[in-house]
Amino acid sequence: MHLTNVPQQELSSNDCGTYTCLFVEYISNGVFNMDSINIDAKYHRQRYATIIWQYGKTKNDDGAISESEVTEIVASKFGGPHIAKEHASDISNCPTPRPRKSNLIQLIGA
Repeated sequence: MHLTNVPQQELSSNDCGTYTCLFVEYISNGVFNMDSINIDAKYHRQRYATIIWQYGKTKNDDGAISESEVTEIVASKFGGPHIAKEHASDISNCPTPRPRKSNLIQLIGA
């Protein structure tokens, strides 16, 4: 599919994800002519945050749990093997903090 005259984000904007989500939403709803659509990125960021918050709140209120919480199996996003939760990497420290300059100097011996 090739679309022309689609709305563009401002050069100084970091709203790539918002624009991508909106394009997917429009296309999945059969809206292919987007040349007259004016995108208010701030509004849509708030809208998506509200949708995600409401999903989490509803899940919590209903006492719903994910399959991975029940089976303790962690699925790979990239089609890799399923691994037991206890063997999954501890990502609580991610991203790894950068060493401060004084630590870096000690590391390289300068």
